[in-house]
Amino acid sequence: MLYHPKRILGFEPYVAPTGFDRKAQPVDIYDVFERYYKNHRTARYIFSVKDTASKTILNQGTTYRYGYTSGGTDYIVDHYTSTLTITWVSGSTKRWVIVNNTSTAMQEASVLNTCTYIDWIYCGDKINKISTAGIGGGSSSLVKYIHIHKVDNITEFSYHSYNNQLTGNLHLSVNSPSTQQFRGCTGLSGDLIIPSGVTTIPSYGFNGCSGLAGLTIPDTVTSIGENAFVSCTGFTSLTLSSNLTTIGTYAFGGCTNITTSLVIPANVTSIGEGAFAYVPFSSIDVSANPTRYHVHDDVMYQESNHMAIYSRKGNTGTITFESDTLYIGSYCCASNSRTGDLSIPSGVLAINSYAFNSCKSFNGSVTISGTVTSIGDYAFTNCENILSIVFSEGLETIGASAFRTCIKLNCNLIFPDSLITIGINAFEGLSSMVGSITFGTSASNLTTIGSGFSCAFTGELYIPPSVTTIDTGTYPTFRWNNNPSSITFMYK
Repeated sequence: MLYHPKRILGFEPYVAPTGFDRKAQPVDIYDVFERYYKNHRTARYIFSVKDTASKTILNQGTTYRYGYTSGGTDYIVDHYTSTLTITWVSGSTKRWVIVNNTSTAMQEASVLNTCTYIDWIYCGDKINKISTAGIGGGSSSLVKYIHIHKVDNITEFSYHSYNNQLTGNLHLSVNSPSTQQFRGCTGLSGDLIIPSGVTTIPSYGFNGCSGLAGLTIPDTVTSIGENAFVSCTGFTSLTLSSNLTTIGTYAFGGCTNITTSLVIPANVTSIGEGAFAYVPFSSIDVSANPTRYHVHDDVMYQESNHMAIYSRKGNTGTITFESDTLYIGSYCCASNSRTGDLSIPSGVLAINSYAFNSCKSFNGSVTISGTVTSIGDYAFTNCENILSIVFSEGLETIGASAFRTCIKLNCNLIFPDSLITIGINAFEGLSSMVGSITFGTSASNLTTIGSGFSCAFTGELYIPPSVTTIDTGTYPTFRWNNNPSSITFMYK
């Protein structure tokens, strides 16, 4: 009797008796494992080795048996040691290796150092944890299919990140998934159905799985980790678990084809910044959770920190933030279609990174109120149509690339005396700028000016005496299409 294992990675569930196409494989793995397994009940797994491999290195285990065909004759070799290097006979075919060890985990990254030469792995019924990530975080893994003798034993699919060889529909039978388990597995397709019983979807778990077409999250899920479904562009709808409490930072960022309504369940207590970045939901519904979240002018706010966390794409006209807003969260308005002027109201303390990134429809002025102390990295990058910026006294930090490639910006830049740091490339690529740069003559806090004022600035430039660092970076800090009339360093 041959064992007929189920297939769970890269295939639909196994349907006896066909299995995978044995004739197309270099060796009948099922048959070889079965014959050996009868007499060696501790056998953990067997894998095939491509004919082009010159050697196979194993660094974990207690005993090994390997086999190959050469000159029409089958050879089987026993090797009893904790480490093994197999130098394959040139021209041999139908190569396979069986591993016996005390571990119940099939972890390619620590066991199979020549993972680029492996097509198929078949795990016996002692295995309860599987990983195919391979050396280098999976970048060199070419394991295509995992075949399992007894699916019910599997409690964890671990690291398969960037294993682009995994193809087809993904069927999970796991209650304790690990971080980054299928990150970057772009070959997976079909609907992703998270099994009932799963409570946590791990950070980076399905990050970049752009081939997945649908997502079902059971009501047993209470937590979705950061970056869990980033750029899963095949998803077109999203229904969150009714028992969900936590949504991690950038969890669904870049899922640009979800067009259903965003409905926040009643038990959600925390939504990380950028959790829904760039997602074009048709509407926002927080009616089940009104004490923790509310919506104003199609912007969702989190009551616990008075933070604007998501602004729905698709609206036009100016955007108005509530008067008690303290923070504009990362990616809150990224790629928004709002137009006109943008005014950050008094009371806001910080504009976080990427908050207005690529808002290409803003076509007026940006006014930053005096309560804002920091503008995060890339906060206004690629806001191609804003015409002017007004900074207020109280601002301390302008982050890296904060206003980079705001190509129509054309005004005098007047920095307040309160400013301490200007990040690298903060004003890089302002191709239309013909105004002047003015640092406060009484400025005493500004210590660092990052590289990247690539503009057509004119007039005089005064460097305050408090400045100790002018970062040249890749390019000169100040570059004019026409030279300034003068540069004066105001020494202490």
